[in-house]
Parts: sequence; structure tokens; C-alpha cells
Amino acid sequence: MDTLWGHTVYIGLSAIILNLAVSVILTLLFRVARVPAGADETLPRQYAADPAEGPAEAPAGVRAGSEVSGAAAQRGTAGRGPG
Repeated sequence: MDTLWGHTVYIGLSAIILNLAVSVILTLLFRVARVPAGADETLPRQYAADPAEGPAEAPAGVRAGSEVSGAAAQRGTAGRGPG
């Protein structure tokens, strides 16, 4: 957080406002200067996504059903059973 004119402002909010202002101003300037809009050079074959994979395997040393509850993890009794 930052302080601007005596008010607390989140940096993300000020960044998006600045981005929008710069975009609008530059768009208007480029249109007045008649700069060509350009063309999208992305080819249709470049829109492919990575192939879907199956579910990830569990890391070594982890077995199904060995989830630890928050209370057990804090007590340090995870995986030891009752008592």
C-alpha cells in the first residue's frame, strides 16, 4: 500500500488506472497521426494447446489416504495414529 494525497492506495489499482490512461492517450494520438492499425500475424496453427495429460502421479513417499489434518500437523502427531 502507498499513500497518495493523504489516502491509502493499493499499487495495483494505481497501476491499472495509469495503464488505462496511457492506452487511451496513445490510441488517440496514433489515430490523429493516422498510424496504420497493423495486422494480426498469428497463424491458425499457433492457436494449438498442449495435449491433455492424465492425472499427476503422487510424489515419492506419499500414499493415498495419508492426508494430514491441521490439528495433527500442529501437534506433530501426523501419521502416528491415535494417542
